[in-house]
Amino acid sequence: MICFFVFAAHAKAQEINFTLSIYSAACNDSRNGGADVDVVPTTPPYTYLWSSGSTTASVRGLQPGDYTVTITDAAGTDTTVAVEIRAYGGVCGVAADPVFTPNGDGYNDTWYIANIQHYPDNLILIYNRWGQKVFEHSGIYEPWDGNDLIGVPVPDNAYYYIIYQDKNDENTIVKGSVSIIR
Repeated sequence: MICFFVFAAHAKAQEINFTLSIYSAACNDSRNGGADVDVVPTTPPYTYLWSSGSTTASVRGLQPGDYTVTITDAAGTDTTVAVEIRAYGGVCGVAADPVFTPNGDGYNDTWYIANIQHYPDNLILIYNRWGQKVFEHSGIYEPWDGNDLIGVPVPDNAYYYIIYQDKNDENTIVKGSVSIIR
């Protein structure tokens, strides 16, 4: 769900007229918020400087928080606008990548689990298709590299995981499968 807000500024003679569209982030730690500034044409061209470092009229990839954008026109008139990116959810649950490629090329060599850092009491269990445990980890996540419990690379295949976001609460279980392709 993306929240969309449009604000119209009532500018004074020395300010730049614009509309502002704000896109809320999905949750507190996500980087999918954004904003668009649409300037009412007066003295183009315009430059934009966001507190995030972006220099375009549209900015994406923002976490919830407070930002500013300074809009400057060709005449040197500038207006600074405060922008608040909100989260429409709380802390996001874990989301595990469905595949990784531990082939040593430096890309996608470990299994990524988004938002696992929010769950320091996690427990991660991974099983092969015969139900044998091939990986177990608890606490601060160290990404799985595709090796089994004794350090031997597991074969390319689908593996089944159980992630306890809180190892003491069975109501926090996330289940799924992850494929290894080398």
